[in-house]
Amino acid sequence: MVRHRLPKIGIRNNNGAIQIRFQYQQHNYSLGGLGQFGDRLSTSRAQEICEKIRFDILGGQFDPTLKKYQPNQIVLPKEEPTLYIVWQRYKLARQGQISITTQKRVWRDVDRVLDKLPREACSPNSSSRITPELLKHYSPGTLRRIYDEIQTASNWAFSQNLITDSHWGKLKKELPKPPKTGAEKRRKQAFTEDEVACIMAAIGEQRPDCLPFCRFLLLTGCRPEDAIALTWEDVADSGITFDKAYSRRTLKPTKNEKVRQFPMTDQLAQVLEQQGQILQRKGVALKPSQLVFPGQQGGYLNLDNFTSRAWRPVVKQLVTDGLISQYLPTYSLRNTSASFYLRKGVDPSTIAYLFETSERMLERHYFSPNSDIQLPDI
Repeated sequence: MVRHRLPKIGIRNNNGAIQIRFQYQQHNYSLGGLGQFGDRLSTSRAQEICEKIRFDILGGQFDPTLKKYQPNQIVLPKEEPTLYIVWQRYKLARQGQISITTQKRVWRDVDRVLDKLPREACSPNSSSRITPELLKHYSPGTLRRIYDEIQTASNWAFSQNLITDSHWGKLKKELPKPPKTGAEKRRKQAFTEDEVACIMAAIGEQRPDCLPFCRFLLLTGCRPEDAIALTWEDVADSGITFDKAYSRRTLKPTKNEKVRQFPMTDQLAQVLEQQGQILQRKGVALKPSQLVFPGQQGGYLNLDNFTSRAWRPVVKQLVTDGLISQYLPTYSLRNTSASFYLRKGVDPSTIAYLFETSERMLERHYFSPNSDIQLPDI
């Protein structure tokens, strides 16, 4: 089958009416008479017409007169929607809730991957054909990221009763398991209390502007991307609200898309006060929308730069000097925090809630063995 370059085909609001507009082979096309823009049924029908046009272009059967795509001519399928249609509907439903950056970068990647699939592989009863087909073109690592988006769309469609099951919600399980890396082996490793004290003292001496960020990660156990996205309006006397994350140049919901509260403590209040003072000395006004931990240029902090320029040099030097036993990345402050709180008597259920994880994951990935334990006589 001859592949044709797919144009961007979508619906638009034309003075309250739905209109399909696109450009193909240097010609502009417009299709109306599709109903009101705010009507969900009409919108869904228009999306399926867009999909029909896409399929015809792919198959070399496009009708340039557009007659076969008129609402009274096209016979839309009554069976469950395909993955293509589910993905288009998901994007339409969530476009006002997902950042523009994600839509331009991540959603575009998903569109490109789905274009590699033959039409028959996208039907609900053919999900097993998707991974073998895509592995011809992409690595498992790339597909894991794409499958995260597809899984979210599939689960959304199921929750909206658009499909009878989340047909594409478990695609990641079909991918080959990645080889274990050094990072995987370090997951349960954490610093001891003495090592943390040593690290914080060294950072406070060499990079004092970075100390509040490190202490915040330790005290809250939050993922670095959650702290990077934090604004002053998320900080209250009662606690801190975590409802967003910044990763890979994208502002998005937290990893599990949950909003959670972390209680304010005296230590945490002190860290935030110190950070506020640092920003004010730099001439930064503490407005509600202002980032709590901005980067050097005022935008979002780049975690890779922070690790390579501040964290890694300090911690590796402490290893070289024999003051701590091993180098661990910035993210290990989350493991360290969980281990500290658990050993100090906070129950696993509470820690799992505050850390936005499960008790099973807490035990499997975060709770580090205590290398400093002094065993009692028996």
